[in-house]
Order: sequence, then C-alpha cells, then structure tokens
Amino acid sequence: NSKSNQIIFTNSKIDVNGNYTLSLIKGGKIRFYTKGVDPIVLDSKKIIKNNKWYFVVAIYDYDIKVKRLIVYNANGDELDDKNQTVLGTLESINGTANIGGRVNDEMKYQFKGYIDEVKVWNMALNGEEIKKIYNNERNKRNWDGNDRFCINNNPIAEYRMDECVWNGIAKEVRDSSLDNIDNSGTITRSVSITHKGKICNSGLFNEGAIDINNLNISTVTGDKTTVSFWMYWDSKKRKAM
Repeated sequence: NSKSNQIIFTNSKIDVNGNYTLSLIKGGKIRFYTKGVDPIVLDSKKIIKNNKWYFVVAIYDYDIKVKRLIVYNANGDELDDKNQTVLGTLESINGTANIGGRVNDEMKYQFKGYIDEVKVWNMALNGEEIKKIYNNERNKRNWDGNDRFCINNNPIAEYRMDECVWNGIAKEVRDSSLDNIDNSGTITRSVSITHKGKICNSGLFNEGAIDINNLNISTVTGDKTTVSFWMYWDSKKRKAM
C-alpha cells in the first residue's frame, strides 16, 4: 500500500476521481472521494496492511447530507466507522464506472491486489444491514444469507429469462454465461419472458419456443453434458424457469 491513489471503484472514468470514488492511498488508508460537496474527502484510519482481506462500505446519503465509511477485517472486527456531514450536491459526471482503476488510463491509478464481491445499491444501507452482509460473506455465504458454492467450470450457456430488465435486441433471450461464444436465442411464436419465476423472471411458453444458434454441445462419443433448469407445469401452459 505504498503506492498512492490506487482506485478500487469509481463511477466515472472520465474525470480523474469521478464524482464518487474509493481508493487506497499511501499509508494504508481508504479514501472516500465525492466531487461537488464539502469536504470532498473522507479518509479512514491507517489500518490497511498488505496481504490481508478487508470489508469496506462507503455510503452517501443525500437526504441528510452525510458520508459514511466503514472498514472491517476478516476476523469479525470493526476497524473504523466514520461519519462526515457535507455541504453541497454531488457534481454530475458522465462516464462508465470502473473497478480496479480507470480503463485506458496511465498505470499510476491502477489497484494492485485482489477485489471481490463488489455490490452497489441505490439506497443508503444502515448499520444493521451492513453488519448482516459482512457476517454472511465472512461465513462464505451470499450477501443476503443464501448458501454459496463455487463450481470449477462455468456453463457454456445460461438463460436467466430476465430480459424485461435488459434493453437488448427485440425477441432476443440473452446468454448470460461467461463462455466466449454468444449463444443467445430468439423467441419464436408464443413465449413471454416478463413473468415472475422461481428466480426473478421466467419464460412462459404457450406453443412457442426459443431458437438457439451456435450452442456448442459436443456429440463426440465419450463426452459428457449436463443440463439444469427449473420448470412449472400447470397442465394447460408450460412454464420453464
């Protein structure tokens, strides 16, 4: 942590610091920068040491004009919790949010280390909510307390049927997998993907289908394949989730 201003998260890559930026600064401090308000900087104590995990939360509450910066270590200890009253309004800056630095920027702003489980809310979480998230993730669960496990291989295709929250091509069902090949499908006839499902939305099938191109399933003798899905059958309509 001897390198100053290592950006961990910024909401704009255009301005040097965006209007909302979290960075690691020299001396082992986390800096919460907000452009347009006074004061613009809220620094943690000198608590960040090399080769250790930390849980960091930054909150800006416009209604009460307060910034808050919280830091925990990985052992269950709260290391810092600072509140700062500010004046003014966050300056509006356009641009793409970046994690770990600024894309296409000189290397002096890039973070050196590991970053995991980045989450952004459009609300100001309270202390109780933050502590629950911290304890859940510290115990290797999802932030909301659900069980978490890792699979060694990513699926070659993943269809979440959640396109109502994604502005894509008309009738396209997006492949959300991390595979390098785009296996998105196209709705034919009567399929609706704006219905509540087992997880978020689902596809409601009524004599329709989804046409998928380029799905690279091997048919070579000896190769293995796994397909998983949620489904709900009501004897009249077929609803796959």
